[in-house]
Amino acid sequence: MTRFLKNALLFISIVLLLISAVVYPISLKFERRAYQCKSTAPYSRINMIYKTKGNNAKLIIMGNSRASAYNDSILSHMLGMKCFNIGFAGYPFIYQYHIMYETYIAHNSRPDYIIQEIGPWAFFDYVMPRYSIDMCPYIERENFSFLKEITPELSYSDNFRLVRYAGKLTKVIDEIDNLDESQGNASSSGDVGFHKNALIGGKQKFECTPENISLFKQFIDDCSANNIKLMLICSPIMSEVASTYFDMDGFWNLIDSITKGHDLTILNYQDLFENDTTYFKDDIHLNTKGNDLFSKRVGNDLNKILK
Repeated sequence: MTRFLKNALLFISIVLLLISAVVYPISLKFERRAYQCKSTAPYSRINMIYKTKGNNAKLIIMGNSRASAYNDSILSHMLGMKCFNIGFAGYPFIYQYHIMYETYIAHNSRPDYIIQEIGPWAFFDYVMPRYSIDMCPYIERENFSFLKEITPELSYSDNFRLVRYAGKLTKVIDEIDNLDESQGNASSSGDVGFHKNALIGGKQKFECTPENISLFKQFIDDCSANNIKLMLICSPIMSEVASTYFDMDGFWNLIDSITKGHDLTILNYQDLFENDTTYFKDDIHLNTKGNDLFSKRVGNDLNKILK
């Protein structure tokens, strides 16, 4: 029996060594590529936020992809203070808070003001998978620990590289290829004309995921405790899309219930450009022209509010 156990342990050890010999160098290459990435989301945004030490903006802008509507250069000029956009495209508030906001304030002084982009899509619920290979390079970092709580596929053992990439080599190799390609072919940021957003192809469910709402309430309390003026702003949405595909009344009722008893600035620009496609690149995102005009409008309005 002892001899059998020894042979079994030897066999298992050899198998583990062989697996390690394959998994380790490929996964290490992937993580190095991820940390160096400057052009492909979400890697580029995560890497950016970890390099903001000393930024110390007076006003920061938070949100998902719709936060791109806020041109921080225009706002900085109009408000006479440094503004900085830390939006995180594709992810709901729980990601925005832990990955972007917590990382930012760990390396900088707290801002005096925060614009939080709010909306009925990808804010209180998940449109991206909770588990994705592109978060794995960062999973050991403290601000990513929340992922283990909301993602069944992850556990403490995923802090070890061999475990978190075991059985995922095909995905890892694909990501390496994508990252290598993106580094050599930076995408153009120019507008290419309005196109219908395939994601908003029908009636959308009402977003009210408990962990996002609970954290959002905590965030409001934290801002109040730290004398940060929090401004909740909904940027423009195509009016026909907002009225047809989203429960906007339900969304605003939820915002009202969450903010009840708090002295907050809430600004609703959802119908600002109505259905004028010259300001939109798709149903729920503004183009460069729309971003700039909207940012000037926000700057003008905030100048009156913040005086």
